[in-house]
Amino acid sequence: MIINKKLVGCLLIIAILLASLIMGSFAQEESILDQILKRGTVRVAMVLVSNPMMGFKNEKGEPTGFEYDIAMLLAEKLGVKLEVVECMSGSTRIPTLQAKKVDIIIAGLTRSLERAKSVAYMDVPYYMSGFKLIVRPDSPYKTLEDLQANEAKLKVGIDRGGMAEQWAAKLFPNAQVLRFESIPDAYLALGKGLIDVMGNDAIAANFQEAANPGKFKNVPGVLGTEEIAAAVAYGDFKWWSWCNLFFHEFNAYGENKRLYTKYVGSVPEQIIDYTEIK
Repeated sequence: MIINKKLVGCLLIIAILLASLIMGSFAQEESILDQILKRGTVRVAMVLVSNPMMGFKNEKGEPTGFEYDIAMLLAEKLGVKLEVVECMSGSTRIPTLQAKKVDIIIAGLTRSLERAKSVAYMDVPYYMSGFKLIVRPDSPYKTLEDLQANEAKLKVGIDRGGMAEQWAAKLFPNAQVLRFESIPDAYLALGKGLIDVMGNDAIAANFQEAANPGKFKNVPGVLGTEEIAAAVAYGDFKWWSWCNLFFHEFNAYGENKRLYTKYVGSVPEQIIDYTEIK
C-alpha cells in the first residue's frame, strides 16, 4: 500500500486545528459564577408588585421583603453587590432569564414540570405555600363547591404566567377566563366586580384579606402545596451547584426561619426532606 505522505500531513494538520478549535470553544464558555465574581454584581430577577411580604417596594420606592433579603444574602455570600432586575409580571420572569438579563430568579416561582422544561430549579424550595381562591365579601359563592356548581356563569381572573393558569383549567374548565398582566390587576378587577373569583398564593391571599377585610374574602380551604424555589438557566452546572448549596445552607442554618418570620410573622412550613440544624 502506498501512503501519500502529503495527504497524511494535511489530515494531521486539520485534526490538530479542529482539536484546538473545540478546546478553545470549551475554554471560552466561562461560568456565570466566574462572570459574577469578575463583574462584581449578581443580577437577580424579582417581582415587586404582587406580594407585600415576599417582594415589594417601601414608601421610598426601595425594594424590600423576604425574597429581597434572600437576594441580599446571596450577594453577600458571593462577595458582590446586588443588582435587582424588576419583572413587572410573573410572565416575564423566565423570558428575562432566558435573555441572559439576569443570573437567577428569586421571585415567587413555583416549581412545576412545565417550567422545569425551561429553567433549572434549586433542589430545595425556600418556602412552601398553597393556592387560595378569593371572592368579594358579598359574593353569593361561599365555597369551592358553590363556585364549581355555577362555573358556567363565572368570570375567573388569573395572572399571566402564574400558577392560576393551571388551577383555573383544573377547577373551572367551563368558566370564562380573563387574563391580567399582574396579580394586582386581578385584585383591582375583582374589587370592581369585573370578575367573580381569582386565585393567589395562600400567604399573599391571607395578607390581602387581612388588609382589606371589606373588599376581599378568601374561599375556605387551601388547594394543594406549592414549592417556591429559585431557578437559573440550564447549561451551567458550576453556577447551579453554588446556588443550590447556598439554598441548602439558607434552610439549614436558620436564616430562612429568621427572615421568613420577620416578614410573615410565623414559622415557615417544614421543608420536605430537609432538617434544620438547631
